[in-house]
Amino acid sequence: MLADGVTGISGNTSIHLVNPLSRVLDPMGNMNVADINNRRIQIFLFDQSDSTTIAGVTNLSGTSSTRLTTPYWAILDDQLH
Repeated sequence: MLADGVTGISGNTSIHLVNPLSRVLDPMGNMNVADINNRRIQIFLFDQSDSTTIAGVTNLSGTSSTRLTTPYWAILDDQLH
């Protein structure tokens, strides 16, 4: 697993997180992260230094199916969803 970015500097780009509270690794070595203050769930693919948003919209909260308010946990089910 690679980590990138600058220690102590938060942000909303694909390599920066703001208050990442929860993370979970899948069997392939990918890391899913609940990025609370950016209101999104990010996935860092194995051997990649940047991430992709898989749930939520960066910095936009709400109650629609595409927006998250405070995603505290990143959890995978038996089918890795």
